[in-house]
Amino acid sequence: MVEIRRHYFLKRYCILASMRAKRPQDFAGERERIRTSSKDCPFCMGNENMTPPETAVYRLNKEHEWDLRCFENLYPALSPPDGYHEVIVDTASHDRSPADFTDEEMHLLVDVYRERFDTYARKDTIAYVSLFKNYGKAAGASIYHSHTQLIAVPIMPPELDTERNVIKQLDHCPYCSIVEKESGSSRVIIEDREWLAFAPFYSETPFEVWIVPKSHINNLTYMDSKQTTSLSMILRDVLKRLKTVLDDPPYNYHFLQTIGENYHLNIRILPRLSIKAGFELNTGIYILTVPPEDAAGFLSGGAKDRQSYISP
Repeated sequence: MVEIRRHYFLKRYCILASMRAKRPQDFAGERERIRTSSKDCPFCMGNENMTPPETAVYRLNKEHEWDLRCFENLYPALSPPDGYHEVIVDTASHDRSPADFTDEEMHLLVDVYRERFDTYARKDTIAYVSLFKNYGKAAGASIYHSHTQLIAVPIMPPELDTERNVIKQLDHCPYCSIVEKESGSSRVIIEDREWLAFAPFYSETPFEVWIVPKSHINNLTYMDSKQTTSLSMILRDVLKRLKTVLDDPPYNYHFLQTIGENYHLNIRILPRLSIKAGFELNTGIYILTVPPEDAAGFLSGGAKDRQSYISP
């Protein structure tokens, strides 16, 4: 059976080809993340001289030299005054990633994301702050050690600009409607009182996950303490489930958020389990081999595993 699905509110389509459906184990071998030595890793503790000077350092306690470290990218996509390109080293450990973080470590990472976004969003010349993570070679990571990147640009990305223009023509927030529609659906992976993580009805890649706040907030700086705690736990748990179910796949995640305008923050996680081939490049229509409902079932572990991180 073939089903054509349309994006929630944009004129974009994917084709659900259920006769080509795959299970998680069918993706085995479709990844490459080769471990490198920590001795020569520029992101490891003790090798700080291999990177540009720090722009910020964060510690879980004062006894630590650092737990997260930020500095300008050695090979920046943009440089001042045109823009900024910063690396956020997620952890001092060479072999750990957010999927392995403790509650405390993950909370710190989300706090750092909010602070670094705010730092660059406040600059007069900046129109958009791109906050994203490439994990694994197939996802574009050139360094094994877990890290996030931030690129602040003086222009609004065309993709987001298109979305903003569509939203302006609506009499409601489409993301609020998505939350209402998907809450409790067969595509839910984790849901609590603050956030919803689900496999979107329209997906561009197998096991794609969206994480959306239930409250209408524009960007990370608007989160309160409960939303911050909830996001840190849900983001970590989704990554842990992807690692377990798909055997540590390469992935990208990125934050869609704007500066000083009415938008609804959302986070996209895209495992790199397929490639854009001729049809996708020619049409912009994606062929999906794993129904989002099945992906959510694999990742949720069943309804009994859906949990709330916020106390009633």
